[in-house]
Amino acid sequence: MIDPAFPNAFRDALRGVWGRWRTDGDAVRGPGGAAVHFAHRHESLSPGHVDVEFRWGGARSLWPPFRRAPHVSLWDCVAGLGESSEERARFAAKVWTGSTGAACVEMLSGHRGWFAEHSYAGDPNGFSGWHVIHAPLVAYGKGDAAEVLQGWCMDNPILPHLVPALAETIPAEAGPHGLKILLGAQDVAEVRLDGEHHDAGSAALLALPWPRLDLPGFVRTYAVLLHREH
Repeated sequence: MIDPAFPNAFRDALRGVWGRWRTDGDAVRGPGGAAVHFAHRHESLSPGHVDVEFRWGGARSLWPPFRRAPHVSLWDCVAGLGESSEERARFAAKVWTGSTGAACVEMLSGHRGWFAEHSYAGDPNGFSGWHVIHAPLVAYGKGDAAEVLQGWCMDNPILPHLVPALAETIPAEAGPHGLKILLGAQDVAEVRLDGEHHDAGSAALLALPWPRLDLPGFVRTYAVLLHREH
């Protein structure tokens, strides 16, 4: 059962970014037939954890390649922190909307680069062979730990380092595919491809020399692998 605080919090957070959004039971519906759905797909010790699916048919896209897309489904998960369900929902909505949601809104709004950045097949900071939407880096934690970690990630783009671990495991379909990246504290390194934990990608992330700090800080981002390019 989905806590009703989550759809309400995600609706409010998305309204603050772009477009008109409304709750519809356990879902949040927005422009162009887009919707956000919630589920509990895997276990978590956090009471504020929820799996989030961005779903969109693409029929009303302002970007031509998606006029032929029958369905877009991008999975992610996020953990909300706080003492009450409302606090946890607001935290989760803020973190998800600032990263994954920004990339999804970038698709909806016509690929103008307003909400997230783009990279292409030959970009050394991108994902080789793909047109990618890069969500912003969302940082949170104690003291200045999150800011320090975020600064390192800005100076050292992570996505190219994950290509060797991920490239051969991406499904053959043209895309889009969703890639969640979470790192921080001493040894938190999580990569999820289309919502599923990716062992090799997570190991590659853990092996990178990002700063391990005494106070916990975390950085979260999301990449949408839109389609393969030649």
